[in-house]
Amino acid sequence: MLFYPALLSLGLKNKHLQTYTLFQLNEYIRRILALNFSEPLWITAEIAQVGESRGHYFVSLVQKEEDSEEILAQSEAALWEKTHRRLRRQLGLTLHEILQAGRSVKLRVQVEYHERYGLKLIIHEIDPTFTLGQLELQRRKTIEGLKKGGHLRRNALLPLPEVVQRLAVISSETAAGYHDFNTQLRQNAYGYAFRTTLFPSAMQGQKVAEELPTQIRKINRRKAAFDAVVVIRGGGSRLDLSAFDELKVAESLAKCQLPVITGIGHEVDETVSDLVAHTRLKTPTAVAEWLIGRAAQFEAGLLQLTQQLQFIGNQILQREAIQLNGIRQQLRHTSRNLVQKQEQLLDFIANELPYRATSQLRNGNQQIDQLEKMVQLLSIESTLARGYTLTQLNGKFVHSRKDVQAGDQLKTLFRDGEVDSTVDDGL
Repeated sequence: MLFYPALLSLGLKNKHLQTYTLFQLNEYIRRILALNFSEPLWITAEIAQVGESRGHYFVSLVQKEEDSEEILAQSEAALWEKTHRRLRRQLGLTLHEILQAGRSVKLRVQVEYHERYGLKLIIHEIDPTFTLGQLELQRRKTIEGLKKGGHLRRNALLPLPEVVQRLAVISSETAAGYHDFNTQLRQNAYGYAFRTTLFPSAMQGQKVAEELPTQIRKINRRKAAFDAVVVIRGGGSRLDLSAFDELKVAESLAKCQLPVITGIGHEVDETVSDLVAHTRLKTPTAVAEWLIGRAAQFEAGLLQLTQQLQFIGNQILQREAIQLNGIRQQLRHTSRNLVQKQEQLLDFIANELPYRATSQLRNGNQQIDQLEKMVQLLSIESTLARGYTLTQLNGKFVHSRKDVQAGDQLKTLFRDGEVDSTVDDGL
């Protein structure tokens, strides 16, 4: 490429004495640029802003310091409607995702300068692989930052209830994926009830990094009302999902105080937000099916436990019934034997009672006769009749010599009379 900054002039020898019009100056600049940039060239830059009017796209390009947000260079670029249609046929939906603020891009541009409108870069080609490569580098940087901060598996360690029914849903209210998710939950074949609360957020573009973390903070303040957080959106290109590779978004999900379940892309897409989530699923419908399946699995487990309890309960009842039947038979046998023994005892008593009563009466009479005889034998009369005497002192019988003294008046009883006497001193 040739540069002729000094070869073009306005044809005046003493330029210090010449005054130029603005048009002359701008025309001079245009002619210099036209000679030096006759062919389009590739440049790299970051998109700061994109506007669209009548099919034409007007793009503000910037270059920033690597370690700061300071802008080193800035220029305006245009993508005319005809070129846009051509690139759209080549790149499909990827073109729309590349033309987003914050994207690093590689563009083939024609440098143009107009005397009235100034410098402008006319976009001819866009290299999508460069943008994807930059996004992948940023993605890896984000993952490394999450690993160093200990956030990569932080949310996965949170306990998830066996049945997840109270859901805080982060999605766009108008997203087809959100409506598919709700429809799938409501129309589940088991009739399970799920309660969903929408926390609306952008699902692509720069607003995701602002709105999604805000909604996570709101959910954390109400965490007792929910079992888990569900982040869902419909599918899209790799660039569509690039917002979910940003550190601010992934870190907010990692630090969420509830388990996070994601369904934000297709099978081949795995964002950084998927990596930090508690459970990653493919699509919103897949999330709904997983929730329903988890509830069905829990119910099946309950049914199995119920059947086991019923089986064990029946076994216990059968065993106890057999044992009770044995006890019942044993009681019948024992009671029958006891009754028979008591009947035999009663029969024996009935037979023995008269005999024993007679015998007891006879023995009693004999004892009475013997006692009467003993009484008779031991009576005073019997004693006197056998030749014994009884001595009384003052009306009381004397039992020992020591009971009397000299001069005492004694009365001696005989069988046929009594004799009074006085105790002699010679005793």
